[in-house]
Amino acid sequence: MENVDIQSFCYIEREQAIPMLATTFTECGTWVVARKTLSSQTVQYHVEIQLRYVIDLYATLVSTGFQLTATSHLTFTHLCTCFNNAQHMNLGEIIDLRVEITFLDNGMDAADACTVNLVS
Repeated sequence: MENVDIQSFCYIEREQAIPMLATTFTECGTWVVARKTLSSQTVQYHVEIQLRYVIDLYATLVSTGFQLTATSHLTFTHLCTCFNNAQHMNLGEIIDLRVEITFLDNGMDAADACTVNLVS
């Protein structure tokens, strides 16, 4: 099982974004293993997903307004490339994702989020 960290930020109100995220996880075939509040602005989800559904999760996160960091985009691109070259991969392989989301108010910018949103 591969362990992957995904970092993002969101300008959507937390009360709206959390249910959207739950729906996204459900519709994309992920299993939510744990949810943790790291601060008043940051939540972390530990989810598992089959490789075959990674591209769905990526597209849905981006289309619903979650802003991924550059590293997270590259990570998803790598996973989608693995999916596209699936003759050498097991599409049922479980990918372990740690998804961190920092909720921004209008006074905070993305650079602040990247500083706050480091995964250790």
